[in-house]
Amino acid sequence: MKKLTLVMAAVLTFAVLSFAQESYTMYKVAYLKPDYAKLEELGKAVAKHNKEYHNEAPNAGHVWIVQTGPNTGKWLYVMGPTTFSDMDNVEFGKGHREHWTGEVMPNVTEISEGSYWRMSDKLTYEGTTGFTGKEVLTFFKIRNFEEYRFKAMVEKVKKVY
Repeated sequence: MKKLTLVMAAVLTFAVLSFAQESYTMYKVAYLKPDYAKLEELGKAVAKHNKEYHNEAPNAGHVWIVQTGPNTGKWLYVMGPTTFSDMDNVEFGKGHREHWTGEVMPNVTEISEGSYWRMSDKLTYEGTTGFTGKEVLTFFKIRNFEEYRFKAMVEKVKKVY
């Protein structure tokens, strides 16, 4: 019994160390559909919100206006770079939720497609240096089990640039 316990402890230790979480960068994102009659108010409210509550990593807030595709006209709200561990320990400060619901949300008609994007440092041109304000984001729909082919193509494109 003692040998079995030692073997099980060794296997468990090996499993935990083998599957230890690697370092990663991710972003929390959501689309905001503005009330177009209140665009100026929304801009001011989001700017104030980001300045007060999302002004540095891992909770930095960023906003882009979608220019093409099915979400044209919506605003893409992005928080990060961050990790799930960062998000577990985040302290936004007093008044955060009240400001979001009282100042930002009255100018928004819909929030949709909330998700988490994980950055692939190997396939990203800029790495994790942060946003410059001139980003171009492109989305691809990749068929199930075809991700390996897409990654191979992106690696070839990255070599050129």
